[in-house]
Amino acid sequence: MNVLALQTLFTGLIMSKISYALPSFAGQLTEDGRNRIGAISRKAQRRGVSCTDFDIDDLIDTVDRKLFSHITDPNHCLYHLLPPRAHRSYNLRIKDNMAISYLKLNTTSTKTVS
Repeated sequence: MNVLALQTLFTGLIMSKISYALPSFAGQLTEDGRNRIGAISRKAQRRGVSCTDFDIDDLIDTVDRKLFSHITDPNHCLYHLLPPRAHRSYNLRIKDNMAISYLKLNTTSTKTVS
């Protein structure tokens, strides 16, 4: 079989199943489980079935981000499981005129310790 066809087949069948199921069980994966999934990639690359080696931690991060970006869409079936959106506004910057008046206030009032 053609090498390019094998790589396409591996990506289409094996990698798609791993990346599809990964968000549901990634939280329960032990280090041994991560090593087993990584071994699939290493063996496939060594045998010439895959041209790319994937890191399981990067793959988990990618599929988690993708799932969360889909869930945040209000039309998604899991959207109702998210907590209500918090609307907070922070005004952390000191405005220039407030900083100048604060400095004037501190320089004019001097305390003496006896």
